[in-house]
Amino acid sequence: MTGRNWSLSRAGRRAAAGRLLGLWLALVQRAGANPAAQPAEEAYDHGTLWRIHAATGAVGHLLGTIHIGQTRELAVPPQTWSLLLTANRLVVELAPGSVDPAQLERLQRLSGGESLAGRLDSRELQRLQARLARIGLALRDPQRYRPWVLTQLLQAASPLTLETLDDRLVWQARQQRLPVLSLETLQEQFGAFECLSAADHLLLLKDTLAMPDGFFETLNRDALALYRAQRTGALVALMAERYPISAPVREAAARQTQCIIDARNQRFAQRLQPLLADNGVFAAIGAAHLVGPGGVLAQLAAAGFRIERINTVKLPSPPSGERE
Repeated sequence: MTGRNWSLSRAGRRAAAGRLLGLWLALVQRAGANPAAQPAEEAYDHGTLWRIHAATGAVGHLLGTIHIGQTRELAVPPQTWSLLLTANRLVVELAPGSVDPAQLERLQRLSGGESLAGRLDSRELQRLQARLARIGLALRDPQRYRPWVLTQLLQAASPLTLETLDDRLVWQARQQRLPVLSLETLQEQFGAFECLSAADHLLLLKDTLAMPDGFFETLNRDALALYRAQRTGALVALMAERYPISAPVREAAARQTQCIIDARNQRFAQRLQPLLADNGVFAAIGAAHLVGPGGVLAQLAAAGFRIERINTVKLPSPPSGERE
């Protein structure tokens, strides 16, 4: 996609946009929280794949994903692929096929004649252009995009051509002709970010632009290493400790966490309950939504589901076959 205007006309690009525009920060930023400090039986802070037993006798599975990195480097539990093969539906945060490109384009842009040109100085605008180009984006008028959209892209800090675990799961499910269900709508996902003030969004964008070159690439590599080790609680704690740095930005990030993690945890847990009451559900959501006493797993346990971690030490491989 390098050197092209960002187009979401193809399904693969829609999937990439859905991943980056709202999911990355929701995964990693949990400012003001320290789930790793909670007892393991309450925090669910170690493990990525879980078996969920319902009071009805139904059994389902829940995978905590990370929205960066390629499938082959993540070392997800090998049981993931065999369990998906026996599932009767896949449930994700937002299914790529449910995203309308025109609607997405409208939602990610500022309304009317608004622009960031008067809110970012010339040096910040130059850094914005350079860093977007580095990840393969040549956006028309980037100053017309909502600040948090740009923050997501900059913090992801990787080319959009990479296939993530989320992409691979959806692709595999569709190869099996499984229904792919969404836990939220595009409007709900964007609304989680819009609950923050414009001043907070601008503060987070400016702080992201102020970070030295390579900062988020390094942070993401460290996060991937913790994910491979299935240390999800430590992953979330690492992100909260390393970024943001300044007190005002930490306060803004904490307010954002309330909207994009805590509120969505409740939504996901509530909507998963009736689905998991039937057999054969395989669900996959960002790992940060699973950990901590307020996470989805703890909420499911409180609702009467029995949670069982699936252990593995073997490095897995994704299913054979290349995605077109």
